[in-house]
Amino acid sequence: MKRRIFASFAALSLVLLALATLLLGFTSYRFYEQNAKEQVQQDCALLLALLEGEDDPVQTLSTLQNALQNNTRLTLIDREGTVLFDSDYDAAQLESHSDREEIQEAFDGAFGESTRYSSTLQTNTYNYALRLNDNTVLRFCQPLSSISSVFVSTLPMMALLLVVLLGAAWLVSLTLTRHIITPIGKAVSQTEQMLKDPTLTMPPVIAYDELTPFVRQIKLLNEQTHEYIQRLKRERDTINNIVQNMQEGFLLLDENKRVLTINPSARVMLDIPHDEPIIGQNLLHIKRDMPLQQAIANAQETRLDVSYLQTDALKRHYRYFVSPVCDEKEVFQGTMVFILDVTEQIELDTMRRDFTANVSHELKTPLTSISGFAQMMENGMLKSKEDICSVGQIIDREATRLISLISDIIRLSQIESQQEASALDLAPVDIKEICEECVHSLAPVAQKASVRLDIQGESLMVPGDKTMLSEVVYNLCENAIKYNRPNGSVQLILSKEDNMARLEVKDTGIGIPAQDCERIFERFYRVDKSRSKDTGGTGLGLSIVKHAVMVHKGRISVHSTLGQGTSMVVLLPLA
Repeated sequence: MKRRIFASFAALSLVLLALATLLLGFTSYRFYEQNAKEQVQQDCALLLALLEGEDDPVQTLSTLQNALQNNTRLTLIDREGTVLFDSDYDAAQLESHSDREEIQEAFDGAFGESTRYSSTLQTNTYNYALRLNDNTVLRFCQPLSSISSVFVSTLPMMALLLVVLLGAAWLVSLTLTRHIITPIGKAVSQTEQMLKDPTLTMPPVIAYDELTPFVRQIKLLNEQTHEYIQRLKRERDTINNIVQNMQEGFLLLDENKRVLTINPSARVMLDIPHDEPIIGQNLLHIKRDMPLQQAIANAQETRLDVSYLQTDALKRHYRYFVSPVCDEKEVFQGTMVFILDVTEQIELDTMRRDFTANVSHELKTPLTSISGFAQMMENGMLKSKEDICSVGQIIDREATRLISLISDIIRLSQIESQQEASALDLAPVDIKEICEECVHSLAPVAQKASVRLDIQGESLMVPGDKTMLSEVVYNLCENAIKYNRPNGSVQLILSKEDNMARLEVKDTGIGIPAQDCERIFERFYRVDKSRSKDTGGTGLGLSIVKHAVMVHKGRISVHSTLGQGTSMVVLLPLA
C-alpha cells in the first residue's frame, strides 16, 4: 500500500511537472519568437526612416549591409516585383517577388508580414515588409532557426529547474505517504495482535474514524473464523487419527484420479513405499493396477459401488470396495477406495474345508477296514482260528489308529479353545526337566529305531502348562526318531536367545523338501503319505505343536536340508 500511494503521488507530480515544463517551454518559445519579430519590425522601421528622402536607396543599402546581422537578409523590391537590392544574393539573378505574401500586403497597405519556408535560404523564415514613399518595398527576412537557437540556449537552465522540482516532488510525495501510512500501519499492527489472540479487545487507537467499523467487523469475523477453524481441526484430527490407524486400507481420489488421502495400511496393501510422496499425483502414475483402474472407471461411470477380490504376488487376499463420491446435485467429485485384508478369513475357510475333508477321509479309512472285516466275520467267511486272529489284529490296529486320531483332534480343539479364550493356567516350568522325561519315555522307541538321544544345555524356566509343553517336546522328538536313519541321532539343545528360552530338536534324518517346510504345520499335511501311515502318524502332531507354542506366546521354525536332517527351533518367553 505504501508503495502504491507513493507511486501515485510520484506519478501525479511527474505529470504535473511534465505539463508545466511543456507549458513553460511553449510560452518561452512564443515569447522569444515575439521579441524577435518585434526587433525585426523596429529595425525595418528604423531603416525605412533612413531611406526616405534618399536619391539612391540602393546605394544607401549597399553601404549599410555590412552593418546588418549575419542572419538578417535585406531586400528592396519595386512595384513590378523586381528585386532592386538583396543583401545576400545578386539582385539581377533573383526571380520576381511580386507573389510573396508580405510584398503584396505591403503594396496594398502600409506593411506586410509572413512566415514560410524559403527555398532560397532552405529554412523557415519570418518576413516583414514596409512600403516606401517611392512605391518600393523594403523587406527584412530572418530565419526562425536563430529564434530557436536563442530558445535552446535557455534549455539547460530549464532542465536544472526541472531536476530541482523533481527532487522537491519526490520529497513531498515521500512525506505525504509517510503521513498517510504511519497511522494506518499502527492500526494494522494493533489489529494483527487482536487477530492472533481473539480474546483481545479492539485496538484502542484507530488513526481514522472511518476504519473503526471495518476493524470491528474484522474482529467479529475473526472470532467466528477462529471458532470454525478450531472445530474443523478437531474434526479433521479425529478423522485423520481414525483413518491413519485403521487396519483397513483407505484411499481418496479426486475427479481426475489424483490422490487426496492415503493411510499407511493402503500403502502396504498397494505396495507403495512409505517415503514416496504421492499426494496430488495421479494414481495411474503410482500404481498400474488394471482391476483397480477399471473399478474406479466403472464407479465413476455408473455412480454405483464396485467390489472385487484380488490376490497379490505374496498370496495375500484383498477385498476392494470402490465407491463414487458425489455432491448433493449428483455431480461426481471423486472416488473412495476401501481395502480389506481377507487373507486370514479365506485361509480359515480353506483350512476349515480341508480339515473337514481330511477328517472325513482319515476317519473313513479305518472305519471302512473295521466295517469290512466285521462283515467278513459276520458272514462266516473266516473259518480258521488263524484268520480270525489276523483279522482281529487288523481291527484292533485300525481301532487304535481311529482312537489316536480322534484323541489328537480333540486335543487340538482343546488347545485352540484355550488360545482363543486365553484360559491357560501358567506356572514356572523347567524345559530341561521336560526334555529328560521325554527322552526317558522315548528311549525304547529310539533303541528300536537305532537312534541315539542326547540333551545339551542348561536348565531354563518358562511360564507355561507342563502337560502341553511335554506334548510339544514329545511330538518333536517322536517325529525326529520316526523320520531318522538307522544309527542316526537326535539332539535336544537348550540355550538363551534374545531373552527367550531356545529349544532346538536336531536330527540326522531324511530331511524335508524346501517347498514343504512352510506347510508341515498344517492339519493332516504329510510330506510322504505312505511313510507317515507306515509309522502310524495322524498328521496332526505338528499342528498340535504349533498351536501349543502359540498359546505360550512363542514361535516355532524349521530348518531342513533334504537328505541331511532337520532342525526344529522353539522360542518361549523366559520366566
